[in-house]
Amino acid sequence: MDTIPVADPRLGDLDLILSNDITFRCPVTTIAAARTRAGQPVWQYQFDYSAPDAKPVTHGSEIRYVMTSAQDLEPGAPPMQAYWLAFARTGDPNAVGLPAWKRFDLATKSYLGFVNGGPQPGADLRGEVCGLRSAP
Repeated sequence: MDTIPVADPRLGDLDLILSNDITFRCPVTTIAAARTRAGQPVWQYQFDYSAPDAKPVTHGSEIRYVMTSAQDLEPGAPPMQAYWLAFARTGDPNAVGLPAWKRFDLATKSYLGFVNGGPQPGADLRGEVCGLRSAP
């Protein structure tokens, strides 16, 4: 990297980006990989939905969308409750009517991004940064 990173409109300033990478994103990917190697099914996600109230996305922002029924949320809100209920019922967050959520695998490190415009599949969440770490 030849330039100093600047603030990101979604991820925040450099301090916030690095603290979230070190505290949450990178360790979660390390744990997901370990669980996958042990034969356990894993579904990873990144909650990155900007609500109409314009509050920044922080740790725990998704809880509102898990605990509130879809009809009581703004149009276009992420269907977190539906995924979590499917997971509680079946051990798999996928359900009829929801965009597919691929299981985490070691080759692609797939995850589902809960973003404005609907859930979007992704791969290797912050892999360029997390690959620099050698510890969880």
